Amino acid sequence: MTSLPHWRLLQGLCIAGAVAFAAGQAVADEAPDTAALAQSGFAAICTNPGQTAAVMEARMRAHVASAGGSGLPFGTSFYDTTLGDTPEDPTPGTNRRCEVSFPGDHVEDATETLRAAMQGPPVFGTVTDLPDGFAARNGTHFIQARLLNSRGIRAVVHVGTRDGPDGQETFINVERLPPPAD
Repeated sequence: MTSLPHWRLLQGLCIAGAVAFAAGQAVADEAPDTAALAQSGFAAICTNPGQTAAVMEARMRAHVASAGGSGLPFGTSFYDTTLGDTPEDPTPGTNRRCEVSFPGDHVEDATETLRAAMQGPPVFGTVTDLPDGFAARNGTHFIQARLLNSRGIRAVVHVGTRDGPDGQETFINVERLPPPAD
């Protein structure tokens, strides 16, 4: 027969195990960090050519889901005028744009993410002068133009903060400029 003190010890261990399991599940079920998701999504998706706005959004949603999140917990802006109509007005002089934005001030991490993304395919070429119409503005932490190839195609990358719908937000974007018309 089981004595009462041993039975209570066994009950206590079972309850402690259940509480520990539930606590572990709660930690495992927490949504991933929005800033980290946005930055990793930018690095994995925004630098890839040949996608439409619908493809970019589907890839971003799949990226979030693969990290244990749901939906699209950060803002995106995308167009590629070479692949069809755009859902928004393009920045003058550009033919492609991809941006993520997310709550808070995360410019240090975002700049690190951007610099790492520029190192591996597609390689972002050499630093060049900022084209007309592009300049650091209030909230800019990092802005740089890169010559992507010998045909003169350039990109401008930009990290900064701005007022968003829910307060301060960080943004990372890359805009591609077509080759000069000469």
